[in-house]
Amino acid sequence: MKKLQLNISAMATRLCAAGLAILGFSACESQGDMYGTPPGSFRLKGAVESKSGEPVNDAQITVKLFYSNDVAIPKWNTATGNDGKYSIEKENYNYGKIRIVCTPSVESGLRADSIDYNSNQLDAAEKSDGWTIQNFILDKKN
Repeated sequence: MKKLQLNISAMATRLCAAGLAILGFSACESQGDMYGTPPGSFRLKGAVESKSGEPVNDAQITVKLFYSNDVAIPKWNTATGNDGKYSIEKENYNYGKIRIVCTPSVESGLRADSIDYNSNQLDAAEKSDGWTIQNFILDKKN
């Protein structure tokens, strides 16, 4: 009788282990990074202007991603139009900490600016129709 109970117990243990393994593998099939974070959309737009309120055209907007050792690697670039506005949209992107850098042309005489966000701050930032808004107001170089 005890031998039968041990066999049933061993069989139940094996079935539970197999079931958990199947559940574990099926959870990994969804798209996402190795830590299980599902991808989302990265939608950023804004405007660049001088302290006097003039739009800054041809300013370079660079989104940098932070990897190990707190090193920011450039990922996406765009430039402002004549109205000083820009936008960047990427699908299926997992982001952690990012840096948004605004670099005006040398001829503008304005100083570059940047801002860092982690994913929670970016999610909580000012939004408009699902777009994160990041405006820059640039000072003159000294």
